[in-house]
Amino acid sequence: MTATRARLLLVVVLVAAVGVAYARVPTEDELELRRLKTELAQEVAKLEQDRLHELEVNRPQRQQQRQHEKLRHADIGHDDGAIMSGGGGAPHHRHARQHHAKRNVEHHRHHRHGQATIRDRKAALCSKYQRLLASHQADEAASHVRFLQTHCDVKLVVLQLNLWDSLSHVSNGPQTVARLVDHLQVDVLTVQECTNATLHEIARRLGGKWTASYPRVSSHAETTGIITRLPIARTYTFPDLQARQHHPRYHGIKVEVVPGVFFRVFSVHLYPNPHIGMLLRDGHYHRGASSEERASTTGAVMQIAEQSNNAKSGMHGGWNTMINHDSNDPGLPTIIGGDFNQMSHLDHNDQTAADKAYVAAHGGPVKPLKYPVSTFLASKDYVDTYRTAHPSVTSGRSTAYGFTKCGEGICDRIDYIYTHGGNGHAFTVQSSSIVSQSDLASSNERWISDHKGVVSSVRFS
Repeated sequence: MTATRARLLLVVVLVAAVGVAYARVPTEDELELRRLKTELAQEVAKLEQDRLHELEVNRPQRQQQRQHEKLRHADIGHDDGAIMSGGGGAPHHRHARQHHAKRNVEHHRHHRHGQATIRDRKAALCSKYQRLLASHQADEAASHVRFLQTHCDVKLVVLQLNLWDSLSHVSNGPQTVARLVDHLQVDVLTVQECTNATLHEIARRLGGKWTASYPRVSSHAETTGIITRLPIARTYTFPDLQARQHHPRYHGIKVEVVPGVFFRVFSVHLYPNPHIGMLLRDGHYHRGASSEERASTTGAVMQIAEQSNNAKSGMHGGWNTMINHDSNDPGLPTIIGGDFNQMSHLDHNDQTAADKAYVAAHGGPVKPLKYPVSTFLASKDYVDTYRTAHPSVTSGRSTAYGFTKCGEGICDRIDYIYTHGGNGHAFTVQSSSIVSQSDLASSNERWISDHKGVVSSVRFS
């Protein structure tokens, strides 16, 4: 064998070896992704087939409906004549219409039930597909992402929760929070009043791909934070804001919902001074009041709330820095969860001020004012998820109030989840509810906070 042929043979062997190396056996996750993709394709095909079948079935029914319309007009003529002449009309036509109408109602009821079953099955598969894809970088990730974006609405569940002195008032707090997150099928948890050590412990108990993110502070200092099962692409910093505060009250991350698609999450804890609800009710603050807090008029209360550059009592000074700074990816879709320590202009308005049930539940007079934080966010087209899901505060249902904190005889909604679209993507609110002791696994468990939580389900498209 010549040296040239020997070299050629060696090249062939090496190429074959490389081919064998790349033709590896797929992992279990990759096989599961392929299986889910096949099942989803089948459900999508069923929905399309069902749509085409419905069009075909409805064609003769539409023809019958047009014929019945003609008969109805004819009946009107007969009935008019009967009234004039004392005759009896055309009852056989009316019986025929009633029979066909009853049959059509029954058909549509069965059809809607069948469609709902298929859609529910598809939604469950989409959710499982999305979760698996987010936690595993498969070789065919690009094709899976295209398929997911084409056929599935990505569902996200966000929980906002103030953990009240880092869960120090309850036993087994991190375990309780982890069980709550699992029960509510949460994807993103925004928290306040929590140490880094507690955040890590919650993430550890959740296991898997869950990660805790927080500002750089000592492990025993209370701060804001975010825990998520989604991959974190980067962390945002706010040095000019942090320098004005005793401990960080803003934190933000960029997460990857599916490979190559990102959005932002911010956790916010605004200062509770002044306690606007009590000031508006009583005109002063009872315990240890500072000169600023001793406001005597509504105008003075709102002036304090508007002071954006005061590190102690500023209510929303950091919003523009947080959400609009060039270094913080301002064009991305955004979720904000937080304890704002302030009411909303969507809750306190002319309608609620005149509603006796709401005023009684609130615990004092309702002032229809332009509360600065909610007004600012509304001006930037941010969506209050809870109020979107429960638009009528005065509907007569206490669940519509959405109170998350009661104290000193005043109850208000001060914990929020807001969303904002961007980069061609949008959030659509599907549901939102208040989370409390009844959501815990055991009725004997003590609630973990002096706040109730807020959980919102949104569709990301």
